[in-house]
Amino acid sequence: MDKTHGQHHLILTTNGAAGACAAAAVLMRYPDAHIQFTSPRHLPKALESLPEKGTPMAVHLCGIGISTPSDELTTGFRLLAKNITITWYSGKEHPDVAQYIAGHKTQIRHKGSAHSLTTQVILDALKVNGSARSLLLMELAEEAQSSKTARSELHRYCHDLVQAANRRFFFFGDDTLNEKAIRFLAGLENKSNALDTAVEHYRRSPDALYPLGSSPAMKTLRAHIGRLGPVPEPVLIVGPTGSGKEVMAKALHITSGRTGAFVAVNCAVLGGNPTLVEDRLFGHVKGAFTGADTEARGAFEEAHQGTLFLDEIGELPAEVQAQLLRVLEEKEIRPLGTMKTRVVDVRIVTATHRDLGRMVAEGKFRQDLFYRVNVLLVRVPPLCERLEDMKSIAAHVVSELEKSKYTLKLNKKDWDAIQRYDWPGNVRQFLNVLKRAAYLKYPVAEIIDEESRHSRLDASIEASSLHTIFFPESIEDVLPVKEMYRTYVQHVLGLFEGNIMRTARALKIASNTLRKYLL
Repeated sequence: MDKTHGQHHLILTTNGAAGACAAAAVLMRYPDAHIQFTSPRHLPKALESLPEKGTPMAVHLCGIGISTPSDELTTGFRLLAKNITITWYSGKEHPDVAQYIAGHKTQIRHKGSAHSLTTQVILDALKVNGSARSLLLMELAEEAQSSKTARSELHRYCHDLVQAANRRFFFFGDDTLNEKAIRFLAGLENKSNALDTAVEHYRRSPDALYPLGSSPAMKTLRAHIGRLGPVPEPVLIVGPTGSGKEVMAKALHITSGRTGAFVAVNCAVLGGNPTLVEDRLFGHVKGAFTGADTEARGAFEEAHQGTLFLDEIGELPAEVQAQLLRVLEEKEIRPLGTMKTRVVDVRIVTATHRDLGRMVAEGKFRQDLFYRVNVLLVRVPPLCERLEDMKSIAAHVVSELEKSKYTLKLNKKDWDAIQRYDWPGNVRQFLNVLKRAAYLKYPVAEIIDEESRHSRLDASIEASSLHTIFFPESIEDVLPVKEMYRTYVQHVLGLFEGNIMRTARALKIASNTLRKYLL
């Protein structure tokens, strides 16, 4: 903490651009001050955590309004140790602060204005205005207050850096980037690869890439991912189909700080052809096989200095499992058609819905590879274990649909149907049902009813062999052609992660035709 005349300085501020600008303004005067993030609701708890003894401390409250009962807040102030002095800065965006202080006797000092933003109040009070840096902070604060478009690339960079830091803190409880972002705004931290990477991830990664939900299970999972992200060891993600394993893999990549790309490979889609799998993973040189007219990079090279996500790793052929183990141990690949190796720097994340331990016992998966990919473990809970997350997931889907001019409204009947259904397809199925209801303009409850009937049929079909489906041995085995079409289309839609347009292109049918098959 900054020491001025024997005092430590602590900044209490909120997440968001306004709080960041206000805290940066204080840092311009006290560059070694410690930063602690709180909110109006949690301010009494933050005050309670301040030390009771020790070196005198000056606490700067900035960017914080009032949302807790005034008596609770007043009690928090009155219990402060005598070695603590508090200055509360507030501008026109927080008129409640001035009203509170006027009506309560506390030991805090107030610096406020009914006409200026909090950042300007701080710059004036601490006499650090008049510089290019203070002008930048005021412009950023004004843009945050009015939701104006960033007026320059520097402004956009600062805005996106703060948003990236806020998002990391909200989802993963990691405030290290938040502090770096504020110090950058104050001119105390230079641009770096780490900051640039955070901004780049933010710009190309919508919120949908993050694990949504506020249930205890998801909060714990996000915190776990936040801790594992920077660790350069392989991660194995386990969970049922549709639970969001790829979302977790992307979150691990974003929190890793790695500058390379995130590359996903679905091993199940590649099938059991070793040559095809090797080509996708390791690439090939020109002339490696008939039709190889040009050199092609594999997934490992595409993910150099980034993250390679191998989904459904249990489906890899035995020959490729051996090669993958060698790559993980030696950190180099050999493309098809050459004996020369190439060094790669890749963080491996794998996922499966199968029991790899049992596959090892049955001789279907290499034990040494299992231990190599299972250094760190992430378990994704099924949707049935976190039903309280469904409203936040639905709210996000509704918001995304509105951007595409589709509307979706959920009434009590819809929510009753949502709560009754067991969601065997987990989050992916829930998302697909909501989107289908919006696209087809049907009530969600009706879509769920159809889904339930088809699930029973699908369970019956799954119990049958493919041979019986396509070559029925008796009249009783014959299925309507429409049901066969629907089963196949649903399966392909799952391969494309529920993307209707890509599925339609692959099947060479119109998207409207595809939607008809799904009902």
